[in-house]
This record gives sequence, C-alpha cells and structure tokens, in this order.
Amino acid sequence: MEAAEEAQPLLLEIGELTDPQYFGELAFVGKGEHTATVVSSSAVEVLMLSKYDQSKFFDKKVLDLINSYAQKFYLDEASIRKSILRKHKWESYKAHLLQELTIKK
Repeated sequence: MEAAEEAQPLLLEIGELTDPQYFGELAFVGKGEHTATVVSSSAVEVLMLSKYDQSKFFDKKVLDLINSYAQKFYLDEASIRKSILRKHKWESYKAHLLQELTIKK
C-alpha cells in the first residue's frame, strides 16, 4: 500500500441531502449534541441557527414538525451499527463469492 493510500481518511456515507433538505435538527430541538459530521462534495450555503433564533422565529407547531421528522428519519446508534455490520457482511460475501467464481474458471 502506498503512503498516499494510507493517509486517506475513512468516511462512512450514511446519507445524501438534496435541496431543500437540512441537517442538525436533533441538536436544534434539544435532543442532545450534534450527532454527525457533514461533508459537502460541492459548494453549499450553510445557515446556522442559534437557540435564540429558535425561540424567536419558530413556534411550537414548527418545532414539533422538525422533531417528528428527526424521529422518523434518524436511526439510533444501535441501528446504525447494525446497518454497517449488515453491509460489511454483504460486501465480504460478494468478495468471497467473486473470488470463488474466478478461481474455478
């Protein structure tokens, strides 16, 4: 393995956002600290909202909708780990199967 390959950071892509999607709603509605690191593959405009902004510009109905969205679309840590393990097992199985098929030829 070359040094350049070793220096590559390990990234795990869990999802991709498109316009008009957003991130950070769990922390925004008070459900704890930030739970993700977000990386953009293109130029983006990012807006940061403070707790002050939340209290000034959003009523309870909007906050309830944001919270509902977060509960529906975000997996907890155990579910994420399970999904990663399942994907790893599938990738390992495919690699093993491909190796067996190419050896038998």
